[in-house]
Amino acid sequence: MATSKLKAVNILLSVIGEAPVNNLTPPLTGDASLAERVLDEISTEVQSSGWSWNTRIYYLSLIHI
Repeated sequence: MATSKLKAVNILLSVIGEAPVNNLTPPLTGDASLAERVLDEISTEVQSSGWSWNTRIYYLSLIHI
């Protein structure tokens, strides 16, 4: 089951002992803002990785005539 962004942010907040937030409407402050930024950074990093099942590798050879 997919986790919503709000739920993921609240999980990160609970790990550091902070209270959950009700929404992600700006302006977020303090730890909630940091948790959202970290989540966005990690999400981008993971989604930009090439996986073996969705990456094609092409080998080019140069031929001199």
